[in-house]
Amino acid sequence: MRRELVERGLLLMARKGLADRGVEESGIVYGAGEIAETFLSSLTSQYIRTLAARAEWVVQEFGDLTEGQLKARVGEYFEQGIEQFQVPQNSMADDQ
Repeated sequence: MRRELVERGLLLMARKGLADRGVEESGIVYGAGEIAETFLSSLTSQYIRTLAARAEWVVQEFGDLTEGQLKARVGEYFEQGIEQFQVPQNSMADDQ
């Protein structure tokens, strides 16, 4: 199972340009692909650090919830957001 996952991962990276696949006397070899350097430098960018911090917060905040609890919490946040943006409506009686 693990070997299959590694092979699938390598093939995916090769399709995306992150790895190059070659054949040598010793067997199949992999090296950095055309966009590997760009990809790796993006992992150290401020955007990625901020994204990682937000992902960590999500795990801390919601990681222990069951699916039902998570749906309820998201529903609460959604309802709070709707209330903030609702405009009071005049009834037809107010127009007369």
